[in-house]
Amino acid sequence: MKYDFNFLEEYFMNYNVSIKNDNNEFLEITLDKEVTLHFQNAENENDSLIAFINGEWHCHDDLMFSGKNGYYTDLNYIDFISEIIKGNILICLLYVAGELKDVYPVHKDYFDEFDYMEFGEELRIKKLKIEEKIT
Repeated sequence: MKYDFNFLEEYFMNYNVSIKNDNNEFLEITLDKEVTLHFQNAENENDSLIAFINGEWHCHDDLMFSGKNGYYTDLNYIDFISEIIKGNILICLLYVAGELKDVYPVHKDYFDEFDYMEFGEELRIKKLKIEEKIT
């Protein structure tokens, strides 16, 4: 999937975020001091991705969040960023021995991360407050 960087820049124009566009190869949106979303378009559409800076998690297409009971939701990248702004998508920062190992999204309604924790891991879960610019 190719990401529409112009749309993303316009979408976030009214929010207090930082945007970096590198010649339409990648777009980075800093949502807060620890969380930067990275959108990358590649020549082969299947290699385009969404990722978080300083994390291993990434996605090449729509995002699916599921829970133990079989319920799930699929989000395209536009709905994904909208759900982050609304506070329905939370940001999970995984630390091991005090070192950041991964940054990834979790949906507040489909959260079972505690079931997969290993000894020594620490999860810091953030509900981002992305404010509109005052004009």
